Amino acid sequence: MTSQLDAIKARAEAATEGPWRVRTDYIPGVIEVEGPTASNDYVAELSADKADLEFIAHSRADIPALVAAIESVLVMHKPEATGYGDWVCGACISAGSHDWESTAYPCPTVTAIQSALGEGEK
Repeated sequence: MTSQLDAIKARAEAATEGPWRVRTDYIPGVIEVEGPTASNDYVAELSADKADLEFIAHSRADIPALVAAIESVLVMHKPEATGYGDWVCGACISAGSHDWESTAYPCPTVTAIQSALGEGEK
């Protein structure tokens, strides 16, 4: 995993359990993001665009799903020693590629994830 992905996962795990929803029927003119229990009914009360609040509400479920998807890809594309002092991507080698650039670790898949998260080689 990556440190950025670890930080995203930790923030998601620390947040109040979902599901969350956007509520527009409680106070006229006010849009709220509501948690699943009475103790956290008003997670946020904002005069913001409803689309923004829908994004916030859905992030409670969306972020863990995206983290799990990325973790699954990174588990598949793990480094394996060649026995010659270097590393290859187990998934890329298993796919039958014999091109060193596409199988060397980190492979293009891992590099793309690291780059999207602002990590990896600079």
